[in-house]
Amino acid sequence: TFTSVSSKSASSNDEYIEEEIEMEYEDEEILESLEYDAMLKSLEENEEIETTDILNEEINTSNKLVASTSTSGNITMNYSGGTVTIDGSNSPLIRTEEKTNGVEVIDLGSYQYRGYIEMVNVSGKLRAINQLPLEEYLYGVVPGEMPALWHMEALKAQSIAARNYAKLRIGTGSNGYDVDDTVSYQRYKGFGSEHSRTNQAVDDTNGELIYYNGSLISAYYHSSSGGWTENSENVWTNSVAYLKAVEDKYEATSSYSNWEITYTASEIANNVSKDIGDVVDVVVESYSDAGRALKVTVVGTKDSATFNKDAIRWGFGSLYSTRFTMDKTEYNSSFHVINGSRYNKEYELNGMYILDGNGNKTKFDDDEVAVQSKSGVVTLSTLDKDTEYTFVGSGWGHGVGMSQYGAKGMADNGFTYKEILQHYYTGVEVK
Repeated sequence: TFTSVSSKSASSNDEYIEEEIEMEYEDEEILESLEYDAMLKSLEENEEIETTDILNEEINTSNKLVASTSTSGNITMNYSGGTVTIDGSNSPLIRTEEKTNGVEVIDLGSYQYRGYIEMVNVSGKLRAINQLPLEEYLYGVVPGEMPALWHMEALKAQSIAARNYAKLRIGTGSNGYDVDDTVSYQRYKGFGSEHSRTNQAVDDTNGELIYYNGSLISAYYHSSSGGWTENSENVWTNSVAYLKAVEDKYEATSSYSNWEITYTASEIANNVSKDIGDVVDVVVESYSDAGRALKVTVVGTKDSATFNKDAIRWGFGSLYSTRFTMDKTEYNSSFHVINGSRYNKEYELNGMYILDGNGNKTKFDDDEVAVQSKSGVVTLSTLDKDTEYTFVGSGWGHGVGMSQYGAKGMADNGFTYKEILQHYYTGVEVK
């Protein structure tokens, strides 16, 4: 498996990011005398970035091996005594002279990367860290976060939001890197994912960032708001002045504009992390003004479990967003009838007859029938079925900051990238 990470080092002619790949082996002996075709092109998957704090520095390689590979060479990696060595260096920094479309690119299997690769050993796993300039890192991020054929103004907005996000994480990594290549940070797929249009969006906004009161903002973004974004404190904890709920009336239609997910009571009980017994009910206790659930309690026969804010999305299942309403469907094979004298008698659905408005009597032979009870419509069934909870919602993601489908819709309606960013991030400057 590959995991990218970044680690700190000096950089050359730009701010640099380091990304790391992790190769895991079941047997350490497999690492011994492991050889790669030396056409190392570029790094990709699960990468994390880290850059130095100073622009326009020169990379210092005096204490690292720089292996310039060619099509005929190979690089030998050995594992001995808990240490990985490559051509005699414990922590080599690898580059290539092989070019793809004029760009020096390192190839590690399915993914290709610009820049440098540093190989390190972490608990018996071979970790590869991709180091490259911040702007070149964005070349591999933007097409992974937004389709390259979308409107150029949306791509520019995405480029700047991604730049802010990465910039604030430079030097923050505690494991030798700052971000990985998944949506937990920003999706990064390296050189092989680059597209001329997204590269242009990055270049056209080179160095532009988003500020609130003179400070860089945390430019959170998500796929689809479902009509309204959300206040940061209604998703996480802190109230942030520039992360406020706004109407998303231009949001483009997506597969997640409207969605519906159904869980049975048994499935919910299994999904909850503690033993609450059989699920008796699921209660949405409060909503935000933007229509997102703030508190949901799952009531069981032994205990209950309460989920707040964004934790609702995965607390008892997997929901695309917290912007939903919920319907409960109970299935009963028997029912009680109370007459005028308050006589209460239980009946089984099987063997019952239905009398229509014309006085016609028909024996019930369907699986289910809906009847009006004192507490509402109840489904009676001859089948042994579990209670179902159906979540009908809109949007995908946490809902804070810029909606990517909203940015697309605004761009398609003539808004500029700065207008898009200033809509989703309240009171900010783009410069």
